[in-house]
Amino acid sequence: MIKSYIEKIKNSDILKNIAVLASGVVIGYAINMLLLPIISRIFTPSELGEYDLILSNGNIISSFVTMALLVAIMIPKEDGEAVKICKLIRTANCLFLLVIFIGILLISPNIHIFNVKGNYYLSVVFLILYVLLYNEQNIYYAFVNRKKMYKILFWNPILSAIANSGFSIALGAVGLGTTGYIIGTLLSYIVCIIHMRRKVNPYEGHVRFKDLKDTLIRYKAYPLVQMPANMVSIVSAQLPIQFLGRIFGSAALGGYTMACKILSVPVTLLATPVNRVYYREAAERYSRGEDIGGLCFDMVEKNIKLAIIPIGVLVVAGKQIVEFVLGSAWAVSGIYITALGFLYLLKYCSACISGTFVIVEKQKLALICSIYSLAQYILCFVLARILNLTVVQTVIFYAFCDGICNFVNILLCIKTTQFSMKKFAGFVGKYIVGSSLIIYGIYFWVSKL
Repeated sequence: MIKSYIEKIKNSDILKNIAVLASGVVIGYAINMLLLPIISRIFTPSELGEYDLILSNGNIISSFVTMALLVAIMIPKEDGEAVKICKLIRTANCLFLLVIFIGILLISPNIHIFNVKGNYYLSVVFLILYVLLYNEQNIYYAFVNRKKMYKILFWNPILSAIANSGFSIALGAVGLGTTGYIIGTLLSYIVCIIHMRRKVNPYEGHVRFKDLKDTLIRYKAYPLVQMPANMVSIVSAQLPIQFLGRIFGSAALGGYTMACKILSVPVTLLATPVNRVYYREAAERYSRGEDIGGLCFDMVEKNIKLAIIPIGVLVVAGKQIVEFVLGSAWAVSGIYITALGFLYLLKYCSACISGTFVIVEKQKLALICSIYSLAQYILCFVLARILNLTVVQTVIFYAFCDGICNFVNILLCIKTTQFSMKKFAGFVGKYIVGSSLIIYGIYFWVSKL
C-alpha cells in the first residue's frame, strides 16, 4: 500500500511538488512543536495574548497595503510582467505603511489601537515592521513559487522554525516577554527573505513610474474587487482575537490562540502546501480551458482523510494532551480545542481550495461571501456580549457560526467549478457530518467514564 502511494507520487508532478512542499512544512512544524513546551514555560498566556493582538492588527493592515496583488504574481506568462507587479506591491506596501505609521502616532494621545503592558510606541514600530517584512516575504514566496523552485520553498519553513523558535526562546529567557517573541518572528522573516534572495530577484531591472501606473491599470480588478474581499475576509478572521482580547483580556486570548495553533496543525502541514500547488495547477488548467472541478474536489477529498484522525484525537483528549505537553497554565486551551474541533475540520477543507474564486474569475462572489461572513461574525459577538456569555460559551457560539461560513465557502467553490453536487453531497455526509458525529460521540462517551 505504501509502495503504491510512493509510485503515485513519483508519476505525478502535482503530488511530487506537494510532497516537496509538505515535507518542508512538516519538518518546520515539527521543530516548532518540539520547542513549544519550552516556549509555553518561558512565555505566559498573557504575553502570547499580547503578541497575537499586535499581529492581529498587523494582519488587518496587511489586507489592503498590498492591494491584493500578491495572487496576481502567478498570472502573467512573462516574468518581466510579474516583476512589475512585485515592484508595484513593494511600492504600495511602503507608502501605505508610512501613512499608517504617521496616522497611528497622530491619534495616539487619544486612541490606542491595542493595549499592551509594555511601551505602546515600541509595539507600534514592531507592528509596522511585521507588516513590512511579512509582505516582503510573501512577494518572494510567490515569485519563487511562480518559478517552480520547490526545493527552495522546502527550506523556508525549516529555516523559519529554527530562527523563530530559537531567537524567541533566547530573548524570552532574558525576560523580554512579548517584545522578545515579536523580534523572533521578525528575524525569521528576514532569514527566509535572505534565503530566497540568493536564488531569485523579484525586483530585477529598472521599472519607471509609468510602468507601475500601467501595471496597476491592467490589474485594477484586484485592488477594486479582490482587495475589499480580502479585507473583509481577514477582518472576519481577526474579529475573534480582537473581541476576546479586548473583552476578556490577553490571558484568555493567549489560551484561545494556543488552541487555534494546535488545531491548525493539519492546515499548516498539509492544506497550505497543497493549496500553493493547487492554485498554480488550477490557474494553468483554467487558462487552457480545461475543467478544474475534479481537481478542486480531489484536493478536498484526499486531504480531509488525513485531517480527520489528528483532529479527532485532539478533540477527544485535547485537555490532557495540552496539560501534559504545555503545562497546567495552559489547561483552558484543551477546552477550546474541543469546542473548535469541528470548525477546524471545515477550515481545513476550505484552505485546500482557497483562491478558487480568483481562478474562475468570480471575485465578486468572493466579496459577497466575505461580507456575509463578517456580518455573521459581528452579529455573533454582539449577541455574545448582550447575552453576557462566558469566554468558553463565546468560543462555542463562534465556532458554530464560523463553521457555517466555511461550509458555504466550500459549497460555492465546488459549485463554481461545475463539479457534481450529488457526489459532493455524499462527501459531506460521509466525511464532514459522519466524522463529526463519531468524534464528538467518542468525546462525550469518554467524558462520562
